[in-house]
Amino acid sequence: MSDFLDTIGVGRDTFAQPEGPAALGITAEHLNPNGGVHGGVIATLVDTAMGVAARDGLGDGRHVATVSLTINYLNPAVVGDVLLVTPEVSRIGRRLIFTGAEVVRSSDQVIIAQAIGSFAIIP
Repeated sequence: MSDFLDTIGVGRDTFAQPEGPAALGITAEHLNPNGGVHGGVIATLVDTAMGVAARDGLGDGRHVATVSLTINYLNPAVVGDVLLVTPEVSRIGRRLIFTGAEVVRSSDQVIIAQAIGSFAIIP
């Protein structure tokens, strides 16, 4: 992972389970001025989770880079919530990998956000 991800709390521990969903416990540092989780935190969480899934889908040591990311924010999340993001690879092409992800609140499985993304395959 990177220093940037560690700084906002989306670090190595977030993706500790190789086959399971990524988990992020929400703290005050993740909030926007209105008291909800900042959309950029969720965007970083899903972008990273889908990127990891895309890279792992290649299975050959190549890397990927985000080409597009679309997120629909459906419900708020607040301090104390644990967000789970489960990415999936929809299609692996010659140059692009298409992915999706859903972010849910672990306590009640309410959907917080849904995302789709595409990633370029870096030779």
